[in-house]
Amino acid sequence: MYKKGNTPGLKGSNDDADHPEVHPDVQNIDSDKVFAEEREGWGGYVEWEDYPEKKELAHKIMISHKFPPPPDFQLGPIPDTNPVLSGERWKLWHKAIGGPLTSMPEESWVRVVQEKHKDMLHVLEFPYNGESPKRLTTAQPITPNSLFFVRNHGGIPDIDAEKWDLKIDGLIGKTQTLTLKDIMDETRFPRVKKVCTIQCSGTRRHEQIDAYPGEGDDMINAPWAEGAIGTAEWEGVTLKSVLKYCGGVGINGKGRFENGKMAHCEFHGADTYFKQVCGSTPCAEIYTLTIFSEQSHELPCLGTIQQGQGR
Repeated sequence: MYKKGNTPGLKGSNDDADHPEVHPDVQNIDSDKVFAEEREGWGGYVEWEDYPEKKELAHKIMISHKFPPPPDFQLGPIPDTNPVLSGERWKLWHKAIGGPLTSMPEESWVRVVQEKHKDMLHVLEFPYNGESPKRLTTAQPITPNSLFFVRNHGGIPDIDAEKWDLKIDGLIGKTQTLTLKDIMDETRFPRVKKVCTIQCSGTRRHEQIDAYPGEGDDMINAPWAEGAIGTAEWEGVTLKSVLKYCGGVGINGKGRFENGKMAHCEFHGADTYFKQVCGSTPCAEIYTLTIFSEQSHELPCLGTIQQGQGR
């Protein structure tokens, strides 16, 4: 059962007279039941947007705790440790909600040890963000999967490939839910291979921090060095072909848009999150790949960049 102050490192409201009292709705919550995994094969995944009552209950739990403030690493030297930052607040947020999110920080690190190179620079332990050291970033024209940088905004669910799906809805001809097998069906979607270099926009942020220190939000302002960049051969299908399969974009798939404005495709990931993170691109500029292979291998659990995965 949920009890105020039952999570190490958290303080219940009675520890601080200025903090709100624990809401009566959360005093006897069985988090394992209320926040249970509702999708078979989607370990650690909790859907918030489709269940506003669940989201509201999670909010009441969160405000019943007093969490530590953002770290002040930007106002002093960047820690000379690896991992550089631990992400304690993010770990505590997951543990406060409980249920399948309780063990996600530990499970995430197990994946890191299994899949990433032993010399990776772990910029943030959780949610995991990591890059290769400079000497290895430039060592090969094609970046090995184990050295490819990872940029996360939340915990990574462990999804069975047989149970994974991609839902396409909104201003589209016909709402569709496609499985991985559907997307890999070459009779529906022609495969495309592209060698591309991608990087995080925060690359070399540590230099900015040195010159212009500010709020030390350990996830948003992670102190990246030079390794958040990599080159790979990606294989997948174009998002354009997927949208065409769904009847085209616009109202009823006819290419018309509300208020005469160009529509965007918005991408929602399956990551656990406490700050909504989405990406979007104008439909007229779509040449995004729905990727299922990197360097001719299935994408590892950590993937490369979790932000923007289809849900």
